[in-house]
Amino acid sequence: MLEWLHDLLQNNPNGLELTFLGWFHILYIVLDLALIAALSTFFIQKEKITQEKFLWGLTIFIVVSYVVDLSLQPIIYLGEAGVWEAIINKLPFHLCTMNTILIPVAMLVKKNWLRDIIVAFAFFGGTLFLIAPQTYVQGGYSPFCYQVLQTFIYHGAMLCWAVFALFSRFVRPKFIDALWATLALPVIAAWAEIGNLVFFTPERNFLFLHHDITGLTTGYWHLALYPAIGIVVFIAYFSFFDFVFPKIAHALHLDK
Repeated sequence: MLEWLHDLLQNNPNGLELTFLGWFHILYIVLDLALIAALSTFFIQKEKITQEKFLWGLTIFIVVSYVVDLSLQPIIYLGEAGVWEAIINKLPFHLCTMNTILIPVAMLVKKNWLRDIIVAFAFFGGTLFLIAPQTYVQGGYSPFCYQVLQTFIYHGAMLCWAVFALFSRFVRPKFIDALWATLALPVIAAWAEIGNLVFFTPERNFLFLHHDITGLTTGYWHLALYPAIGIVVFIAYFSFFDFVFPKIAHALHLDK
């Protein structure tokens, strides 16, 4: 049974590969965005209680898909030396895997500033991973293998949760929250570094703290570059949703 699941789930390129902004990559992005748009349009017309149930449904789906994926890792890499690395990389120390914990927290803790930060993290985590899903766009992965499909499904659900939280007015971002989001960066960086220290290997790089994935710096200057990028992004994000989006929401009758 395990061998059968391994054969089913493992990566088999067979001549077709997922490449950065190749046809399959663009197709998956379009499919994710189309599904997000369709679900958001459908549920935005429902009562608030139904909208909250939809957000809870997405939350449960995100958590379950993460737990299932973590459980399947030993089968995907059955008998291979990389199994330990594969499992470690799925632990909740990257931003996107942290969101599996943070999103339920946002649903349970009714603090607008906290929800604003978590929705922003989910929004950017989902968006960035759809655009550049780590190693899967560097070649060598079939566009139909489990790893690729799970990546686009999981991050698509994360982005859908964030988008609908914004459009349903589950959160109402304020410009001041850009400050709190920026101050939260060292906190999640410290958590990621704990993962790097506990599960240290030469390849381990939770939250990409140990080398610059942008290729713009040398040494450890990326530790200053990342917060600088974060500040700019957060200022733009919270400015838009505090000063511009409320007018759009009013025009679209989203504040009912």
